[in-house]
Amino acid sequence: MRYYEGNSLEHMTGQKKLGFSGIRNPDLEQEVSRYYHNELPYHNFQHALETVAHANQIIQACRAEHIPIQEPVVYYASLLHDAGYHQDHTARGYPNKEAYSADLAGHILSKRGFPDILIRQVRQAIMATQEIPCLETAEDCAVRAADLFNLAAEYEVFFSNAKRLHQEIALLQGRAIPWEKWKELVNQKLTIFLSQDIPLTEYFRGRPGESVFHRRLQANLSRFNTEPIPASE
Repeated sequence: MRYYEGNSLEHMTGQKKLGFSGIRNPDLEQEVSRYYHNELPYHNFQHALETVAHANQIIQACRAEHIPIQEPVVYYASLLHDAGYHQDHTARGYPNKEAYSADLAGHILSKRGFPDILIRQVRQAIMATQEIPCLETAEDCAVRAADLFNLAAEYEVFFSNAKRLHQEIALLQGRAIPWEKWKELVNQKLTIFLSQDIPLTEYFRGRPGESVFHRRLQANLSRFNTEPIPASE
């Protein structure tokens, strides 16, 4: 597998506004890029950078709604939340990929002398991206929301990501998954997400299934269920 090297956040996110002024660390970003592999169609460094960009949007919304939030925690957790995704976490003794990424994040930040309290908060926020999360802080909610942000994006983005994830799971498992079976798996996963509240900004907050985010996700899922087998499959 090939590493992402020599790519700035601005270059890889198409000059999106990334924010985090005074917090961003280009040297750290370059190091973190080596923990992602671009053979993965979805969980690659591009996804990490897009998550950082989405996290910035969420922080701006938090400011507008007067929700206190620690930007450094959100930035570092968003950047590192899928580090090592391509590796076999079970062979390393971890229950899921989020736990492995959280440990990698702790190691990387500790090596650079970051405070223990910040490292604990970053690890906790990364764990908030697992399927069934424990959302205790605004930072946990922000990182989870940033990771899931594109589920409620324009349908073309949603469908493109669904196809890339379909390719990725075949790559990781070493076998293809029939498209109809993949649609079943997507429905199972997203039904879980639809049942969960993300108690943060108005866009995400509300009874499960009733926020703007949930309604847009549901609309994308409903349209996805009508999709035939893509020509590229």
